[in-house]
Amino acid sequence: MSLNSVLRYKGKQTDPQAVGRELKVGAVLMGRLTQHGDDLSITTELVDVRDNHRLWGEQYNRKLSDIIAVQSEIAQQISEKLRLRLTSAQQQQVAKHYTENTRAYELCALGNYYFRPQTKEGMQKSIDSFEQAIKIDQNYALAYARLAKAYFTLGMRGFWLPNESRQKSEWAALKAVELDDSLAEAHALLGLVKESFSWDWTGAEREFKRALELNPNSASVVGIYGTFLVHNGRPEESIPYMKRAKELDSTGIGGTAYSYLHQRQYDRAIETYLKAKEGKPDRGNFQLAEAYIGKGMYQEAITEMQKDVASENAPERWDKYPILAYAYAAAGKRDEALKILNEQNELAKKGYISPYNFAIIYTGLGDKDRAFEYLNKAYEEHVPVLQHFPSRPMFDPLHSDPRFADLLRRMNLPPERFMKL
Repeated sequence: MSLNSVLRYKGKQTDPQAVGRELKVGAVLMGRLTQHGDDLSITTELVDVRDNHRLWGEQYNRKLSDIIAVQSEIAQQISEKLRLRLTSAQQQQVAKHYTENTRAYELCALGNYYFRPQTKEGMQKSIDSFEQAIKIDQNYALAYARLAKAYFTLGMRGFWLPNESRQKSEWAALKAVELDDSLAEAHALLGLVKESFSWDWTGAEREFKRALELNPNSASVVGIYGTFLVHNGRPEESIPYMKRAKELDSTGIGGTAYSYLHQRQYDRAIETYLKAKEGKPDRGNFQLAEAYIGKGMYQEAITEMQKDVASENAPERWDKYPILAYAYAAAGKRDEALKILNEQNELAKKGYISPYNFAIIYTGLGDKDRAFEYLNKAYEEHVPVLQHFPSRPMFDPLHSDPRFADLLRRMNLPPERFMKL
């Protein structure tokens, strides 16, 4: 079960049986941690979801410096209580410490906290925390992997220049693999670098499959491979991986909806995205907006994107204002689309704005020449979102143009695989 799946229960009074039913698990570990200076008090209780029976419980009073050891102790005692038959590799995983330094561990945890919302400010803070952790423990493979993820995501979102994101994320991912070749997350990040910056589809798939071998129960690893299959023009193959990722992380947005969207199954995509949004009516989802556009529900797409844009002041992102402009253009509101285009041009005079942003807007406006002009710029810069351009429905108007097939061949992709979509 992923961390994201259980974070929503943090700090709340919860019923173990209700939690178990929601997460579809047989037992729930409840815990409370209290810190007074350097003293920690940890109370844990393992509850059988079927009858609310207490399977095991323990009170730990330790020093902060013992936090790493006590985690392993708790995991070991739970596995013994549940009489889990662990393989030797699984036993090693339970007992594994990525660092023995408490301060480095704390900094990595802090970096994870800052990274989770994936805002520009949060990711920059996460980098500072991960880098500090590495200064303390230069063999901290997990911190290098998390650092690679932050470097990569800043480039993917359009906040960093592609070359800077590529160099730093590749360096950190390679270092993580060098330090710990058994770390699934490191191989998955290296796969992302190969897919997104180099369009080395064979090399990327090799890394993703290695990550799956090492940790088949990681929602992140399983989901990343599923999206890779979509981008590689194999959305049908991605479905079981997307379903499995959703099982492992119930908070993941959409799951199979991403596959349905890229298969042009708009009704199923919309239904799945809306179900994932239940209870969060003010939360925008650009992929749901894309599905609305594909379905011809332009006003719904505009409304969805307006919510999404309002959630973060990030005009650099390709998945915010450019898609809103596309929706406006598709709805016949050309003036509103041109206004966003002008704003993006003004921003580009002051700082970096990805050519991919302009490619989206010009495609929506029906200007194929300008769209391909900026797609080629994105290719020359190795913009790390270009890898999913071939499969995205919003670029369907470009498929009949010979320049589309030419660009796919340069990206090491067979054009016929995408013409069928």
